[in-house]
Amino acid sequence: MFSNQACRKNGKNGIPPAPDTQIVYPLDSDTLNNALITCQWTGYDNAEEFRFKLDSNTWSAWKSDTSATVFLDEGMHTLIVTSRETEFNREDLTPDSIAFYIDAISGPALWIKKREIETTVSQPVSFTVLAEDVRDLMLGYIELTYDNAKIKIDSISPEEDFLTMNGGEIQMITEHADSLPYAKVTFGIIGGVPKGVSGTGSLFTVNFLLKSPDSTIIGFSASTNLRDTVNTTISLTGMWSCIIIPSE
Repeated sequence: MFSNQACRKNGKNGIPPAPDTQIVYPLDSDTLNNALITCQWTGYDNAEEFRFKLDSNTWSAWKSDTSATVFLDEGMHTLIVTSRETEFNREDLTPDSIAFYIDAISGPALWIKKREIETTVSQPVSFTVLAEDVRDLMLGYIELTYDNAKIKIDSISPEEDFLTMNGGEIQMITEHADSLPYAKVTFGIIGGVPKGVSGTGSLFTVNFLLKSPDSTIIGFSASTNLRDTVNTTISLTGMWSCIIIPSE
């Protein structure tokens, strides 16, 4: 029988070869229609522990796990996975890497980027509210709901690139207070040729901090409403919330 110990003696001077790593799922260039995915990988040549890096995040801790479930935003993502063997502490010289695309939201819709935010208590952090696949957007009333015992909104500011793409001017009114479990944003686009904007883009950014070491959700109230250039309500397929997770 070909034992693991025998395998360890196959390298130069009795040192095993460096491990090799392969990402099993997703595949390179995949387009996935689910934001919650389980990435899977495997290792060869005495690979015993693994770690991974998603986008610009830091490397995970070394573990024997061969999968990780992640909650991702719309758009392109990169995944890098490496492995090591523990006796000689040799690491894969050529970690496996892939790029894949998340297309989980069909518009017209509203969503919060990032869909999942990990932060520490009292650490300033931000998220952006986006409109997905809208047509002739001109007016909006957006009400964000949250637990104000856990979340403190510091400021809300408009994102100009999308809303002014046709040369219009943004008018935005915001309302939020520590005593309120919601934040209100009313905006309109004045002028521009053609009127309104179409496509996918950022509406505004919210700066906030986590007040307590508890997971919580920021979402949209049912009174949220987008309107087009003839003041007709834009029917939304969904409004996608954000989960805030305290760092360990």
